[in-house]
Amino acid sequence: MALREYTDGDGVAWRVWDVQPRYGGGPTGAPGRAGFTPGLEQGWVCFECATEKRRLTPIPPDWDACSEARLDAYRRYATPVRSDGTSAPPAASG
Repeated sequence: MALREYTDGDGVAWRVWDVQPRYGGGPTGAPGRAGFTPGLEQGWVCFECATEKRRLTPIPPDWDACSEARLDAYRRYATPVRSDGTSAPPAASG
């Protein structure tokens, strides 16, 4: 797991890391995927500051080495996470 830290244009400090789910065997020993929100099974990038958390999926291949400007663009595109840990639906535009 890579970890990055940066400060966005508004002065907010963010920590960023990738999450790669590990699937434990079920009763038959088969890999299980229960418990993950659809779309998160292949992992995500987590963006976290003092007041907010976001998830980005799929994981961009360059997230751990891209510029801070690009990383911040990924953050703005990422889905906010509700306080109960579930992904919030995208905000309506317009």
